[in-house]
Amino acid sequence: MIKAVAFDFGSTLYDVLPRDSATRDKMRMTIFEYFHEKYRMSADDFDKYLVKFSELLHTRRKETEEHVHRERTTSACISEVLREMGFEPNDAELVSVVEKYHDHEIPLLQPIGKTVDVISDLSSHFALACVSNNPWPSLIEKPLQRDGIRHCFEFIISSSVTLFRKPSPLVFEMLLKQWKRFSPENILFIGDSPENDIYPAQAHGMKAIYYSHPQNPKISLQPSITDISEIYGFLATWNHYKSNDMCEN
Repeated sequence: MIKAVAFDFGSTLYDVLPRDSATRDKMRMTIFEYFHEKYRMSADDFDKYLVKFSELLHTRRKETEEHVHRERTTSACISEVLREMGFEPNDAELVSVVEKYHDHEIPLLQPIGKTVDVISDLSSHFALACVSNNPWPSLIEKPLQRDGIRHCFEFIISSSVTLFRKPSPLVFEMLLKQWKRFSPENILFIGDSPENDIYPAQAHGMKAIYYSHPQNPKISLQPSITDISEIYGFLATWNHYKSNDMCEN
């Protein structure tokens, strides 16, 4: 019997819409204005910063591919580049600046399909959690708050806080520790990545459903869903559970 459901965030509950040029410019300007005021950084030096920052993000992605499952938050990356360029970062100030920087992205994070209705419904019957690889906490917290479903989740495990990324076993051990009142077989994990979500969840004794996002490569992995509302079919089988009329229609 399923008593708790954990969801991945990006490409499972929410889509990330592409950044348009206006959004990119606003994000860059947020950082540049702070750098210029704090360090009297010139436009030329800021261009150098952008190159170094991009290179660092590429390194982070490469480390992830090589199974170094440690998170580098946005502020940590900025601090590293500033030090490399000979500037001394103020980490406390950077947190506020990075928050403003990522605020420009919040409108780009939109719920997929019936996410809001299904999460609202499920929270009346199951314990819910969100477990995500994410470089900044508000990129999860603020969209959920905006859409009125943050209260539906007992807790969020974000790599930006834990500093460990899925599929690190530490992430799934944290989940089981948070839900120690449940046996692993009573927990369902739903995500769009076999490597980061499905296989490690199953390795820790949980049930798992693969969310086949339209933009992901097509793979044969069962059980799977293409719409969040399809989980009701699995829950009906495992729990004899029925959703309310709103989510059945």
